[in-house]
Amino acid sequence: MRTMEIIKYLLPDIKQTRWHNRSDYYSLFVAISHHADEYVFSDNKMNQLSKKLISFGKKVDDAVKKEGSSRDRNISLYAKAVMAGATDRDRRLDRDKILYQNIESCIPKKRV
Repeated sequence: MRTMEIIKYLLPDIKQTRWHNRSDYYSLFVAISHHADEYVFSDNKMNQLSKKLISFGKKVDDAVKKEGSSRDRNISLYAKAVMAGATDRDRRLDRDKILYQNIESCIPKKRV
């Protein structure tokens, strides 16, 4: 599966989520594309990841409204990275790393 197909499958209503924002979409695209060959994308796991990404996005939205404050460290770090600016390389790397961890927690890696 190609990266854009995976994202369309995960987030069919992407415009209703924070992932339609350019920097969030870019981070999601990078996190998936850099590791797509490592994962087994079953329907069940994709549905699980879809729910996780939607929930994560809503929590980030809430944290942004609270100036980056959240009890969840990753939510807070992602929200602060979004607020710091889309072009800041270190913040972009923070977003990519957090998204990669979310993907990795749902989608198993292929066995070699």
